[in-house]
Amino acid sequence: MEWMVATDIGGTKVASALVSREGKISALHQEPISGTSLESSIEQLVQVYRQVSARRMGGNVVGWALDVPGIWDSGRQKVWAPNIPGWDWIPLGHLLAAKVSVPLFIESDRTAALLGEAWKGEGANCADFLLLIVGTGIGLGALSAGKVVSGAHAVGGAVGWFLLPALFGEEKNPLTWEEAAAGPAMAARYVRMTGTHADAKAVFLRAQRGEQAAREVVRQTAVYLGFGIANLIAAFDPELIVVSGGISRGFNLVEGTIRQTLDAFAHPISSKKVRLVKSKLGSEGPLLGLASMGF
Repeated sequence: MEWMVATDIGGTKVASALVSREGKISALHQEPISGTSLESSIEQLVQVYRQVSARRMGGNVVGWALDVPGIWDSGRQKVWAPNIPGWDWIPLGHLLAAKVSVPLFIESDRTAALLGEAWKGEGANCADFLLLIVGTGIGLGALSAGKVVSGAHAVGGAVGWFLLPALFGEEKNPLTWEEAAAGPAMAARYVRMTGTHADAKAVFLRAQRGEQAAREVVRQTAVYLGFGIANLIAAFDPELIVVSGGISRGFNLVEGTIRQTLDAFAHPISSKKVRLVKSKLGSEGPLLGLASMGF
């Protein structure tokens, strides 16, 4: 059996696993990302690779595929990730290649998650679909006519920078889409409404239990999500939009309002044809996407 070591580098943690050619995931390992220095984070990644690859039960490791937050500039072969100290346009592949003996593959986290959906998720056999990731921030992976859209400067998909009008009494106007609809925005909205601190997960739980303030916060967030998705539909005309990230845990609470917003404001033809679904892959999506890219 052949294995790919897939390593998903996030904003606060690194997750790594062995993935087979058939999409079997094994030896999953997670830990906080080192925030000390460039050298410590590089050494951490190498140690994670060695730890995961050593846990294979037969077969060979044929490559190491990693995704990165921020920007992966494939032309320059450099990474910019402001959440990790020292990752200011670093030649990540070069730094790692000297420490391992297998081929290296690097991609953005958005594209890795998109490729996972295209291989084993809702986007299988679909040439025009979007993966919308809503969590601490908002990002997009886009497949158009079977090709990944990354942009001229490797920042395609940074849709958290969309601008939206303030609709519910926010002091700032306009808002970026992240300021309006990402997890921290929903938590801040709940604080303004109730005076009580709760993260997005807790707000969803309270809304599920019927708390009116939480339900109103979720509704307002869903309206903003609907406006941003309407922009995506007009720009890409996708067959499918897959929603992933922290928003997935409350998808049943936001889906109806998103659909109502699309019906009222989105393109009258494409919005009626696009399918809007929740990802079933969760945190496995980027790992699967990395493996498919590496193989």
